[in-house]
Amino acid sequence: MVANSPAQAALLADSVRGQLGSNSFSILDETAVVTDPGTEFSRVIGDGSLSLDVKSDSFDIIYDVGSFPSVGAPTTWILSDLDWVDTPGIVTGVTLASGDASLISGMSFTDDSITIDIINYSVPPQNQIETWTFDIQTEHESTPEPATILGLLTVTGLGLGSRLKRNVG
Repeated sequence: MVANSPAQAALLADSVRGQLGSNSFSILDETAVVTDPGTEFSRVIGDGSLSLDVKSDSFDIIYDVGSFPSVGAPTTWILSDLDWVDTPGIVTGVTLASGDASLISGMSFTDDSITIDIINYSVPPQNQIETWTFDIQTEHESTPEPATILGLLTVTGLGLGSRLKRNVG
């Protein structure tokens, strides 16, 4: 496995599953979507919404609580079935790139899933939008270049030919 650069593999066009829960209550239950440049998961709550937008090597969680002062309870986002387009890979890390870290109570990951826990919080000015951006670190299998494969086959063929020539002669 080798480290990934965003141009090599991406989550865009991948089918991922999203789940959002609060106090053992499911708000969004194991919904599968194909990722695209738009928002993949969104749940309207009153005049606000809770959303998650998957990008090629990161994702945003957006809480727009509208006129409510809070979401009302701690929430947990789970992204699962993360496969990468073109190059198989695994999740090796998740980091908060931007947003209020004091509101994140937990982050965890497996080879193909990510879990983010957000505390219940009160928004001082109503209609405030809170956005967190998380970067996904990955490792992907390296794919040999066609010229490398051809070179190995040529060297192997020459070696076998030389051995056969010695055995015959």
